[in-house]
Amino acid sequence: MQHDKHGRQLHVMAAGDTRSVMAGRGTVVRCLSGLIWVTQEGDPLDHMVPAGARYCSGGAGLIVASAIKDDTRIAIYRVYPVPAEDWTRNVVRVDPGFTERLRREARREMARWFAAMVTGIARRLRRAWQRFFVPRRMIVPGAGRGYHG
Repeated sequence: MQHDKHGRQLHVMAAGDTRSVMAGRGTVVRCLSGLIWVTQEGDPLDHMVPAGARYCSGGAGLIVASAIKDDTRIAIYRVYPVPAEDWTRNVVRVDPGFTERLRREARREMARWFAAMVTGIARRLRRAWQRFFVPRRMIVPGAGRGYHG
């Protein structure tokens, strides 16, 4: 366990690794890559923090950050909580551009899904075409022996 410091602490974590810090109001756990699960002493809620978002502590207590994915990178640091009314509870905030990045990733995933669907349909149509419409050689018994009447 580490004590909250004003300097930035960078950590690289594998899935299942944890980092804990005794924190106060203004402690931030930023997810730089991967996905983390954050829980804080005294907070009944746990928080999932994806890359490009940060957990902001509104009070004192032990914070535990657990990596959900391999190659997760986090930064832990303190900020001066201004305005104070924004720091009355624990929240997850997203960085600028976060939603646009999610939209791009969703569009790429939809394109991959659509391409896989079209490829699967084309494969099934090709098989059906070959089964029903491509003539097969008819095998006539005795035709290959040179039968002469």
